[in-house]
Parts: sequence; C-alpha cells; structure tokens
Amino acid sequence: MAVRAGHSVVASGNRTHRSEGSLSEYLIKHGVVGICGIDTRKLTRLLRMKGSQKPAAGRWVDQAKALTRARDFPGLKGMDLARDVSTASAYHWHQGVWQPINGYRGPPQKPYRVTAYDFGGLKTIF
Repeated sequence: MAVRAGHSVVASGNRTHRSEGSLSEYLIKHGVVGICGIDTRKLTRLLRMKGSQKPAAGRWVDQAKALTRARDFPGLKGMDLARDVSTASAYHWHQGVWQPINGYRGPPQKPYRVTAYDFGGLKTIF
C-alpha cells in the first residue's frame, strides 16, 4: 500500500498501457480522496433507499468531532451539483471504438444518426 499526501492507495502500478500515471498520482494531482474497504453494493442500496447521507471523512479525526460535523451538515437540498459537473456545450464523438492493436478507429459509417441526451451518463461510456 502506498501512502502519499494523506491518501492511502491500495492499487499500485498501471493497469493499462494507455495510462499516463499511477492511481495515486492521479488522486493527488486532482485533489481526490480515495476510500476503500466499504461494501459498495450496500452503499448503493442505502443511497437508493434513503437518499444522500451526511458524511464525514478525514484522517486521524476525532470521532466525536466528525460525528458533530456530519450531523451539522445541512444536506444537499438546494445545491446545484449538476452545474459543477456538466459540460458548457455539446460535444461530438468522432473517435470510434478502441481497438487494442490499432487504437481508436474512426466511427463506422452507418445509415443511422444517434443523439444521446446525457442525464448522468459518463462521456467514456459513449
């Protein structure tokens, strides 16, 4: 396990030849906190059934203070979170499909045009 700048990262090394750095480097560069050791299926069910929660995360945090801060969090109601993650304008996908040997190939010529309305989809999924 690598520990850098307050982040614990379980995975080490690059998983693909296309990567531009390690997971740890990416998290540090973008100021992202990674968590591990949680049951993501249980978390997904909890969020689906009860909605967003009042979390507190920290490193070597006083548990009582963390609990107080979580309880004092006003919640997400009224926050415009989509504004922070949305694109400013439409974008067009011209890369086609990734081929292991050839890289991205241009999109195949098909008789149909597809328009995707993004209500939370990731650009990499398209």
